[in-house]
Amino acid sequence: MHDLTMILLAPAKVNLHLRVIKRRPDGYHDIETLFEKIALFDKITLRPSKKIKIRSKNHNIPTGKNSLLYRAAVAFKERFNVSKGVEVRLEKRIPVAAGFGGGSSDAASLLKGLAMMWLGKFNMEDLMKIAGKLGADIPFFLSDSSFAYARGIGDKIKPLSLRNKFWHLIVCPPKKLLSGDVYSSYDRKRSYLTKRPRLIRILSPAPDGSGRPAAKRALGYDIMESLLFNDLERAVIKISPLVGKLKEFIKGLNLPHTLVSGSGPGIFSLFKERKEALIARDALVKGLPFVRKKGWQIFVVSTV
Repeated sequence: MHDLTMILLAPAKVNLHLRVIKRRPDGYHDIETLFEKIALFDKITLRPSKKIKIRSKNHNIPTGKNSLLYRAAVAFKERFNVSKGVEVRLEKRIPVAAGFGGGSSDAASLLKGLAMMWLGKFNMEDLMKIAGKLGADIPFFLSDSSFAYARGIGDKIKPLSLRNKFWHLIVCPPKKLLSGDVYSSYDRKRSYLTKRPRLIRILSPAPDGSGRPAAKRALGYDIMESLLFNDLERAVIKISPLVGKLKEFIKGLNLPHTLVSGSGPGIFSLFKERKEALIARDALVKGLPFVRKKGWQIFVVSTV
């Protein structure tokens, strides 16, 4: 157990593939997705305290008792019968409400940090049980894998030991989108959204696509056309037409591997080399000077 300050890094994610399977009776949606962690991090500092305190200089981050971080700390205390408190200071770098999973990643990092601070160790199965009750993407961020195949609401995960290291150009407009609004728009317009083959068929090593996702191989660029897909993309563009114009401009730079991540509005493009991503970033800024304005966020980052 530790009574000293602890610093944690919480990575972002992109969805290389996201297919909505159905709307559930509880209002959530069953999905099929391929998660990838990327080297864009929030910084979380934990300090001993008599009570649970959440602090952040980012005014877009909720810090009250209904915030995800506060609820995660309470859930941990109740699960392990801990009487101590903690001060959580969050420095945001991951775009907020943009499809990159920052809130879920922060919660996962907090759970692991509290386990080390208060218990001196953690049992992954116990943390997964807590995570499943807090948010759909949190179980993925608890895992050590850079890639994972997920079903359910994104909580049923199979870590994949893929040998890929991609580079990404991340572009995020100032407008924030709530995932609930995007899914509602998807539900209203789902009849015009084209379905793709199930992700397991793309990842499966079996010729007929009946096997489990391949766990130890590299994803080739020859499958990117079928792999990169997001059922929510049209719904995002319907709400925020700027996202569609931005994506078309980026693809016009001869960057076909470009997609909205999750429920958007953030966009990413995939590259084999960092140099390629930097060249694309410079071309974007030159072609669309307004992306330099306040509120826009642009990053070049690799797979974690």
